[in-house]
Amino acid sequence: GWLSTRFGKRKVGLFALTLILVGYGSQFWLVTPEHPYLQLICRLVFQPGIMIMWALVPSMIADVCDLDELESGRRREASFSSVYQWVWKLGATLAMAVGSMLLSVVGVNVDTPDALLTPETVFRLRLILSVVAPAFAVLAFICLWRYPLSEKRMGEIKQKLQGSPG
Repeated sequence: GWLSTRFGKRKVGLFALTLILVGYGSQFWLVTPEHPYLQLICRLVFQPGIMIMWALVPSMIADVCDLDELESGRRREASFSSVYQWVWKLGATLAMAVGSMLLSVVGVNVDTPDALLTPETVFRLRLILSVVAPAFAVLAFICLWRYPLSEKRMGEIKQKLQGSPG
């Protein structure tokens, strides 16, 4: 909350997505069988970004609800919240399905879980770890870059809403 008040939600969100992008992207070099503890570094980089986004997105949805009220004259938080939750659950489901599919594509044999992974399979896993999540982070970065509700704009919206009857 303090960060978004001081720097603005958009800037804080872009910073968080940068942490996510760098943290996940660094997994190619830091997730290695030779040095397993290095993977803690990428977690220390991307996890704060994820935590910031978890706190920021609902706040941004509240801003969108305020804009919607100004434009439509109605409060529809429940609709926005239910769509957000549905999309989140759809994303989690798709991530599990695609993740399972990607494991098969890279050569992980799920039928024999105790089988050792070949060096090629480990390489492909590292590649996927460092490409797939950053690709989605870039997409989120582009969407957030275009987020039109600045702190100044939200102040104007809230002022108009307080002045209107209802």
